[in-house]
Formats: sequence, C-alpha cells, structure tokens
Amino acid sequence: MTTTPAAAAPARAAAGSRPFRYGRLAITAVIAAVANTLVFAVGSAAGASMSIDSPAYSQITLVMSAVATLLPLLVAGGATWLVARRFPASAGSPSGSASRSRCCR
Repeated sequence: MTTTPAAAAPARAAAGSRPFRYGRLAITAVIAAVANTLVFAVGSAAGASMSIDSPAYSQITLVMSAVATLLPLLVAGGATWLVARRFPASAGSPSGSASRSRCCR
C-alpha cells in the first residue's frame, strides 16, 4: 500500500503541530487588555462612577482593569496548554471530522 502526500499530510501536521503558541496568547491578551482599558477610559471620561462598596478597595482603577483582563486569559491559556499536552489527539480537528471528510473524496 502506498500513501499519497495528501494522505500523509494530516499525520505530519498532527505530529508536528504545537498545541500552545505563546506569541499568539501574548498578543491576544495585550489586545484584550488595551481594549478593556480603552473602554474603562471612555467610561471614566463620560462620568461613570468607578466606586464600589468593598472592604478591600473602594474604587476600580485602570491597572485593576488591565490585570482583571490579563490574568484570566493567561490562566486559561495555561489550562489549554495543559489539556493539549495531556490529550494531544484533541488538539486537531474536533472528533476527527477533517480526516473523515478527506477519506471519501
């Protein structure tokens, strides 16, 4: 049995794929933090009250907004990386749908 280059491509892509791209996560996190800080700045300029009733702090700051964006994204990215390392077969297409669509052409 011979394999064609097209049939071997999915195996090479799955074996050589990186489940976690640090650069993509960093760029996405920075873009999200900038967007949230812009929304925060617009809200502050429009006169929105950033004060809350909490024993720990009384006002939300620009830094708090950025950290509340970056931290969850980085934690979720780390969790995604751990899951992809533990279950490498699930890092490709869901349920192998791409390989099924190629088999019947």
